[in-house]
Amino acid sequence: MALTRQKKEEIVGDLTSRILKSQSLVFVRFHKLSVVKISDLRRKLQTSGADYMVVKKTLMKIAFEAAGKAVPHAFEGEIAL
Repeated sequence: MALTRQKKEEIVGDLTSRILKSQSLVFVRFHKLSVVKISDLRRKLQTSGADYMVVKKTLMKIAFEAAGKAVPHAFEGEIAL
């Protein structure tokens, strides 16, 4: 199902604030990772106070620009941060 414009704006706003608050960001290419491994990764990150967020690359680019940060170079495939 396609995202509405309002939902996309919410995602960009949330991601922009997370980018501004973050001390560091890690990009993950999760292609071919099983649901079990991703769930385990999410749990481990959550216990350490970190977040795991899958976002469309276009929305990620808009959020980085809105935060005044350098836009990461082009990624292939699915990306999480």
